[in-house]
Amino acid sequence: MANPVTLIVAAIFLLIILIVSIRYRKIFILKYLKIFKGKYSYEYLARYKHYFIRSPYQYCFREEFIQHLRIILNKDKVYPTHHSEKDILFEDMPYSTGIKPFMRQRSRPDCVNTFKYADPGFVIKALGYQEEKFGEKVTAVYYFMNDIFFMGEYIFKHSSSKLREKILEDYMSMAPGIQDQFYIHNSRERIVHFHDNGFAINIKYISMEDPVVMENLQNYFNGISNWKIVISDYQEMASLI
Repeated sequence: MANPVTLIVAAIFLLIILIVSIRYRKIFILKYLKIFKGKYSYEYLARYKHYFIRSPYQYCFREEFIQHLRIILNKDKVYPTHHSEKDILFEDMPYSTGIKPFMRQRSRPDCVNTFKYADPGFVIKALGYQEEKFGEKVTAVYYFMNDIFFMGEYIFKHSSSKLREKILEDYMSMAPGIQDQFYIHNSRERIVHFHDNGFAINIKYISMEDPVVMENLQNYFNGISNWKIVISDYQEMASLI
């Protein structure tokens, strides 16, 4: 027969474990997700926001990611498309780079956004860094789908004609007239989209080369609307140059 004192001690010990588990449940769960899923994972950030109503990191932008992407994938024919023979890269980072080798090259990001889409299933991570580009302060954002890099973006907080000129000079042998919004496309299905709304400038660099990335985006857009990602317009433009 068990010693009554032993049973009491065991009961007290189990009660303490239960109290500690309940009291620090959130900390234990977050620690688990941070270790096994990653500190920039959707699971960790979503659970953190569920507990504390805020993200542990600054946001790179406030709008929904898909709306953020729509203007470049569903090309607006109102704005000009320029063809370039030059390669299109974002901060010399090769497209399709995995997030783990990327993080080994970069320091802790200054801002983070994550989004999860169920049908089809994919996760978007946006990691941003405060840098200087073209002599201006800028947020450089790297976008990953299922931990694969496919798009970059510069977010300038003010308008500047010098930025428009610099982008065109970098990719065009002879710069056309200055426009507030335009596309630059090359033969490798890589695109630059420049947008100056008079208050801020966004410059997106995207690769349409990865069939899995493009299929996921197209399937998602098919589910919410009838429009398609317009790659053909860029290809037609390239064939005319």
